[in-house]
Formats: sequence, C-alpha cells, structure tokens
Amino acid sequence: MSMNRASKNQTMRTGVRGEEGWHKEAWAFLKLRGANGSLNVDKQLRLQLYEVPLRLSRPHSEDEVPVYQYWKYSVRRAYPSSLYVSVKSILPPDTVEPAVRSMFPTQEERGTMTMKQIQEALSKTQTK
Repeated sequence: MSMNRASKNQTMRTGVRGEEGWHKEAWAFLKLRGANGSLNVDKQLRLQLYEVPLRLSRPHSEDEVPVYQYWKYSVRRAYPSSLYVSVKSILPPDTVEPAVRSMFPTQEERGTMTMKQIQEALSKTQTK
C-alpha cells in the first residue's frame, strides 16, 4: 500500500501558514494490488486526487500518517485534477556483501571496520 499527497506552497486566506509555509492541497491513494488481484506495477496509473478535509471525525493519532487517516476516516471529495504515477519493480541483488552502512534491507551492517578490512573491501570493488 502506498500513499501520495500533493502540497502547494501558499499562504492560506486567513494569512496563517501551514507547516513551514506548505499547505496540504490534495491527496491520492494507490494500492499495489488491485481489487481484482492484479499488481499495479510496471505500468502508468492515473490517481484521482481528493481534497484534504478541514478536520477529521476522529482525533489525530501520532502513530498514523495523516494521508492514511484521510483515506480511512474522511468523506472523499474529488479534487479537480489527477496524478499519473508509475511504480517499477526491481530485483534485489543475489549476493550483498556486508558494509559499514547498509544500502539494502537484507544487507548486513557492520558498525566498525579496521583499516585492513576497508582496504580489502576497496580492492574487491576495484577488481570487479
């Protein structure tokens, strides 16, 4: 499941600004697996944008993303626009060597390395 929101940098009519000058204008929702069971990846999709509600019927929870709350608890009023998105699938590498800083979810992270280990790692990458 993925959420997306469009924001617009503007001053509101009241003269009060939102979060550091950003005002939430519209939001959209994308399910990676559609209702018919097909995957919504490797193709262009059109998302309908919806107006951000002024207030939610339920108190704000710090644990939930605001866009998720809009989707779950508010009445959806269509915003007069849409957004085209593409989600591409990628294959993870077969083998991932441990690193000081992890770059993949499955990569082992080693907090400290000796100078010898760093030189060995560099020599391996240079020979490939």
